[in-house]
Amino acid sequence: MKLYETYTNGTAMIEANSDWDVAGTGIGGALAAMTGYDIKTIGISDNEVNVGIFAQKDSKIAKNPDDPESWKGSTWLYPSGTTAQPLLVAYLDSIGLTLDDVKSVNMDISSALTAAIGGEGDGLGVWNAIAYEAEDQGFVRIADTGSMDIPAPCATYATNEALKNKRELVTTAYAVFYKTWEWCKENEENYQLATEYYLENCEDEGVACNEEIAERIMEVAQVPTFDENVKMMTDEVDDYAGKYTSRKLSTAENDFLYLLDFFIEEQKYTEEDRNKILDNKMIDPEIALEAQKLLEEAKK
Repeated sequence: MKLYETYTNGTAMIEANSDWDVAGTGIGGALAAMTGYDIKTIGISDNEVNVGIFAQKDSKIAKNPDDPESWKGSTWLYPSGTTAQPLLVAYLDSIGLTLDDVKSVNMDISSALTAAIGGEGDGLGVWNAIAYEAEDQGFVRIADTGSMDIPAPCATYATNEALKNKRELVTTAYAVFYKTWEWCKENEENYQLATEYYLENCEDEGVACNEEIAERIMEVAQVPTFDENVKMMTDEVDDYAGKYTSRKLSTAENDFLYLLDFFIEEQKYTEEDRNKILDNKMIDPEIALEAQKLLEEAKK
């Protein structure tokens, strides 16, 4: 029996939800899970600051990224429905352009990098190890979610079957995940071991990586501690857009809405999807609170 399974992208993983109990992806998979499959987000596993857009090194864009004329008619390779898309739009907006001024080609990030290395496109949108590999291949980083201050939450979620029939196990695994990250950051020895595990995981998944890239990834990882995650799932804040007045929202809900509203404007989702997520509390703090109680009892 496999305890861990990898998928080529978040949507493919969500479609195969009968094969797993607990999983994690970025915004694309998370929104598909909550709106199309009634799978609840139970935690935030990362806030990706290394989602970047990169230009071909000899392109006009690389030489003068603030010049709108250099962007017009350019071709960009990235997976639509992911944070790479609002990032590209945000940068285009900063120089007075829109997505209509460029050509977008939908590709997963590994294929986008391979195609770009082969000379296709003027730029690409990628993240994590592949973003650093793009830099090492000579592509010029134009902007990223960190520099543009765009929230890019990655979600942890569990199937309804797991929440109903394996809830204690899900809660324990949940606590172990966040406490393991705290262990990774405790000292240099643990940190180095975690970096080695990350590199090993990339090799298992066939992701281009090396020791230096793995170290760079670990340096920018924004995985919350256990307490930080509980706070993100439970803190009450005002809806950033002022569209939802039935109750206060959590920080996690607000971060997801920022991106969901972008995709609603792009007609990939609807206001009904937005209301479904909020009305049905698809970003659910209950497992976080149960895990908190579990750890408190373990200390007694």
